[in-house]
Amino acid sequence: MSKLSRRNFSLLVGGVLCCSCGRVAAQSDPSVCDPSFEATNGAAGSVINYGSVTPLFEDTSDDFDDDYKNSFVWVLADIANYLGLNFGFGLYTETTIPNAAFVPADLIKPMKPDLPSDGTILVGRNLLKETRRVTKNLGAALTALCAHESGHALQRKHRLLYKFTTAGDSFFQVRYELCADFVCGYYGAHRVERQPNYPVLIQAITQLRKGDQIFEPSGHGAPKHRADAVQAGAAFGRLHPGDGKAAVNAGVEYALALKFQ
Repeated sequence: MSKLSRRNFSLLVGGVLCCSCGRVAAQSDPSVCDPSFEATNGAAGSVINYGSVTPLFEDTSDDFDDDYKNSFVWVLADIANYLGLNFGFGLYTETTIPNAAFVPADLIKPMKPDLPSDGTILVGRNLLKETRRVTKNLGAALTALCAHESGHALQRKHRLLYKFTTAGDSFFQVRYELCADFVCGYYGAHRVERQPNYPVLIQAITQLRKGDQIFEPSGHGAPKHRADAVQAGAAFGRLHPGDGKAAVNAGVEYALALKFQ
């Protein structure tokens, strides 16, 4: 598979499709992974060109210098260890909008290659450039993006995706995304505990900036929804540290309880 719509990337588990931007849909035949799926949102669908994917340490562009790579690898390892995940991480070149992705497949060797993998987290190079342009703290902003994608990895790892799709709720897509934002905030609370001057507010601001300016059931949630979810996750994290499974379950409960109009 050279190209696959990330809004229609087959999970092959539980009859559910998922992707980083949160397009979740029922699949009639989960035994088939068809790379020819069209994006559920037409031309807006972001396509992953797998030929552009490179592990972080093998990336030869100007995206990161070596010192920053080393620091970021530490952050990724900390996210994985704290949340109970084992994923690979890399960069890719977006063909449409700046984006990041959780892919439920081993595109890159996981951090602990001798243990089962929980998939791959990718950050788009255009998203990296955009984030560097708009934020004063690139490290905290990238941490927020990767912690959000880790929320999607936890949803899959603990088989929670069905909770968003079985209630007949037209806002299931938004709830799926806000649950991942909750996990983002949960990890932020951990960083503050270890590093009191850590700018956790940047995580809320980062997700706020990624919010949909026009609220719709198939989107990520309005900016305030996203910032509120990060803050709720941080509050839960202060009371219940060190348990990724508890965090994502709490995120599910939080997201499902929200009232939308």
